[in-house]
Amino acid sequence: QVENVKASNIKLQSDIKALENKMSKTENGVNDKIDDLEQYSRRQCLRIEGVEVKKNSDDSDPVMEIVQSCFLEAGLKFPSTVIDRAHRVGPIYKDRKKRDCQTIIVKFTNFDCRTAFYRKRNLLKDKWLRIDLAKKNYGILQESIKLINKEQGKPTAYIFADINCRLAIADTNNGNRSFIKSFEDVQLFLGQSSA
Repeated sequence: QVENVKASNIKLQSDIKALENKMSKTENGVNDKIDDLEQYSRRQCLRIEGVEVKKNSDDSDPVMEIVQSCFLEAGLKFPSTVIDRAHRVGPIYKDRKKRDCQTIIVKFTNFDCRTAFYRKRNLLKDKWLRIDLAKKNYGILQESIKLINKEQGKPTAYIFADINCRLAIADTNNGNRSFIKSFEDVQLFLGQSSA
């Protein structure tokens, strides 16, 4: 009788462990889907960095005018209807010229216009554009940059977000590229490229 109870307890504990593992995998899968959906919802957005914060006497902030001037600077004539929303986001920071700056996030109504603007980003003066990454992808990007910068000499790879907000890593020697979903993918790529 006691042996049967012990055997039954061992089986129950084993079943509980199996269920916990299954739940953990399911939870990770759900979290990955949520992250993917969040990133997909940001595909229409770009961040404009290096935008000076000016103290206006009337306390108004002409964000839409700033965005339109960035379009013109990039040689693009877009109607205001391509902008769904634009506003400042995040803390005020000092740029290289010691100016007070704050990021502007722009949500476009048209993905082609968003892409055209991003492709002309090198024409902007004292400002730069960033793909709007979700928190998870931004964290992977930052950690990966730190890891790559720790390499001795010339880095063997670089990491970037492509036009569709996917993270990719490229080998600087042979140009091989791979999409990444986690920091472990980066470590694996670096291990393979240095082999």
